Amino acid sequence: AQTVPETDSRLEEFKEVYNNQTEQVPGFVGNIVGGETVKVNFQSNESSESLGVKFDGVTIRNISADGYGNYTVEVNVTETAVTSVANSEQPYQELRTQLDEENIEYETTTVSSGVKLKIFETLGNLASMIGLSF
Repeated sequence: AQTVPETDSRLEEFKEVYNNQTEQVPGFVGNIVGGETVKVNFQSNESSESLGVKFDGVTIRNISADGYGNYTVEVNVTETAVTSVANSEQPYQELRTQLDEENIEYETTTVSSGVKLKIFETLGNLASMIGLSF
């Protein structure tokens, strides 16, 4: 399972590994994160780090340890949550669990980002209610 890299020198490697696995991401997710600039605040037992990620669909276009000033979504996530989702047989279901338990939190900085994430949440809730998993 891939987790957030520990050093700046591994960011490009992380990006490449992630981008080579995007076929596992449900297609509509690209409509949600595509074009967004995300600030990820990653918390482990030993430290906390922030990364900036720019998406093109589900693909990471750019990643930076210094972040990007004009981010549209901010995500706070724990190491445990990342590992749980990455190792899950049903990653979307696990993502919902981690969101519900507030191990993953997000905030949007623009109306369009907020609307896209609200649609994403609604679709996820509907999928869970009818028993879909992806």
